[in-house]
Amino acid sequence: MDKNIEKIINDIVWCIPFKKLRYAVREYLFFFNDELLKEIRNNNKIYEELNNKINNLEEYIKKLNIKLPIHMTDDERKLFINTVKNSKNYIEFGAGGSTFMVLNITNANIISIEGDPNWIEYMRNNNTIFEAEQTSRLKFYYIDIGKVGYWSRPIDNSAEELYPNYSKYVFTKLNKDEINDIDTILIDGRFRVACALNSIFYCRNAKIIIHDFFNREYYNILLNYLDIIEKVDTLGVFKIKKDINFYEVEKLINEYAYDIR
Repeated sequence: MDKNIEKIINDIVWCIPFKKLRYAVREYLFFFNDELLKEIRNNNKIYEELNNKINNLEEYIKKLNIKLPIHMTDDERKLFINTVKNSKNYIEFGAGGSTFMVLNITNANIISIEGDPNWIEYMRNNNTIFEAEQTSRLKFYYIDIGKVGYWSRPIDNSAEELYPNYSKYVFTKLNKDEINDIDTILIDGRFRVACALNSIFYCRNAKIIIHDFFNREYYNILLNYLDIIEKVDTLGVFKIKKDINFYEVEKLINEYAYDIR
């Protein structure tokens, strides 16, 4: 095959983020290259192999638009939608159904922090997620917290020194104007107390939504710094209290940065 044609095809498919589809599309394009067709016309074995790959690709594409349900009660979902619907700049700690929902019901720019790279790759199999990331409306921040299991929970403490990055890293990467533009933050992943404290410290005008708040007593320390706007079931919508001692908040961030709950 002409090397120039091969380079063009490789350039076309390089941006596809999931490997299996990238390879399949590459072979699909090779199949339709005139020069390649001439080579395989009289070779039934090669033709049959490529034809099978095309059929496999078509089946793979059919499965691409995976569902991403949001793990909230109906009432929690309604409150969440009502809170985020007018958001312009949204951050979430913990990717999943919330990411998909915010993409669909708002025009917000979204930053999603996640500790499981395999989960991010899986989410990219959803067309809405894939397209939003390609246009930079959605940005995933993968934070390495070591090897994780179910719900992005670290399987051991071997990477404990990395834990503070989960709750803080995103705020060190955004400039002052970008931070000031953040209007809504969802906390529904790991290190929830530290995520909330960092959100309080950096984003002083944002609404903060915390899932599983009212059924987990160890989150109650946050009520020293947050006022409840609305709540339903385990979901709370909060605003930051006035006249907070931010030196105290900073000390607590260091204390809770290693608490994975």
